[in-house]
Amino acid sequence: MKAIQETVSLPQESKSIIDYYGLVVYFDTTISTPIIVFAAVLDRRSACKIEFKQGLYKGLELFDTETETGLTNQEKEQFKQLVENNLDDLIRGWIDFFVFNREPNVDIVTKSLTVQ
Repeated sequence: MKAIQETVSLPQESKSIIDYYGLVVYFDTTISTPIIVFAAVLDRRSACKIEFKQGLYKGLELFDTETETGLTNQEKEQFKQLVENNLDDLIRGWIDFFVFNREPNVDIVTKSLTVQ
């Protein structure tokens, strides 16, 4: 008997950029600035704002979206680790998508994260 695989339903105005074992990181095409990436697992969603000060990376601010249940603490740690590990690619992808109107590449991460 096959197990039923539950899928993530992303908002219509989103572009998926990373898939990590069902945790999907994506851009919301309706929000271009500041740089915010979203993550979803099933019907749970959270977001991460990439902060800069005078053009230099300052840090990340994780928050839950207003309309959905947020990710679990473990999923938030995985999300944060994915953003930190792929920060350069996410920023480049954001520039490609929002500035140059290019479709983002979807990166399927198969290497396990080490979350402290």
